[in-house]
Amino acid sequence: MKFKTLIVVLMVCISLNAQKKKNGTIFIEHPAFDVVDNLHSAMNSNNSDALSKIIADDFRGVAGDQMNKDAKPQTKAQFIQQVKNNHEISKYFNIRQSSNGYPDAVEYKDENFSGTWVYSWEYFTAVGGTTGIDYSQPRHTQYVVNKDNQIAFARYYLNQYPYSQTSNSQMKMKDGDVYSHHSNINTVRRFVKAFQYNDDENLFVDFNRERLIYHMCSNEGPNLTLKDINSDGKNDLLIPGSKGQLSVIYLSTEKGFTLDNRNNDTFKKYLNSSFSLADLSDEFNFSISYISNLINSNSGFNFSDYINQLRVEYAKQLLIDKEYHQYTVIAIGLESGFNSKSTFYTAFKKFTEKTPIQYRNQK
Repeated sequence: MKFKTLIVVLMVCISLNAQKKKNGTIFIEHPAFDVVDNLHSAMNSNNSDALSKIIADDFRGVAGDQMNKDAKPQTKAQFIQQVKNNHEISKYFNIRQSSNGYPDAVEYKDENFSGTWVYSWEYFTAVGGTTGIDYSQPRHTQYVVNKDNQIAFARYYLNQYPYSQTSNSQMKMKDGDVYSHHSNINTVRRFVKAFQYNDDENLFVDFNRERLIYHMCSNEGPNLTLKDINSDGKNDLLIPGSKGQLSVIYLSTEKGFTLDNRNNDTFKKYLNSSFSLADLSDEFNFSISYISNLINSNSGFNFSDYINQLRVEYAKQLLIDKEYHQYTVIAIGLESGFNSKSTFYTAFKKFTEKTPIQYRNQK
């Protein structure tokens, strides 16, 4: 009985061992990764010469979701031309390794798999230059790096749906009096994407400079044109508030963005010593975190320093204003929104490197 049991065990082990066949090795560090990184850099910089050196002459490129078995693979020349087209007809083109994934390199022993395979997890960025459609998405690419450290093969997997919308966005598709696709929608999308990618050069290209911008000020203030706002030739950031509320105009300066009151003297809420971030959030109907991040990213200040800077600028005006000549320095500090002498002096010296008295005397 024991002999029979031993025979059965041996047969099972032999059977299991026969089902395993090693055909290569997987690497998490490999020189082929540098070749793929160099490919990404050449694509991002639209460097045709560099691409010509990195791409093998017998290169073949295929779409992973291609269902046509007779479709011809992409050639080296077609790949380089596609990169050129991506830069010419789209904006913000970029391809990089995904931050939450890493590539694998596989060296197969089978002669049918020549070269090193690199399985790359990437993030592709591109926005339609005419339509504003965002094609950005994760993608998976399988590369083959040959013995000459060139890309000989690439198979791409990505979502084709955004591309299917490209042709539709060029047409006017009327649904009653509502257009689901329209050139004006493309215009708005381009503006939104320029704002998203901090593209100052293209932020206002579709604006009519004589066009009135409504709800930028209270009913007591004038409506503005883009020319009024950008009279100094800089691109200013406009943050509209809810209907019937005031809005913020952040003007470009060498130090970043600052709140502008030139068209709206009624908006000086910061002169109230109890004015808080929550008050500002309520004023413009934005979340506290959004307002805080907006101020920090555009001015480099937290909310407290940002408001105190505005108060100091206001106090500087009063200190040299003849109408306030009889006011004490403390009174001007209180008038400017500070609730004590110490906070006024501390903030004033922080932003001017002078005390209020020194500033008044030198003027």
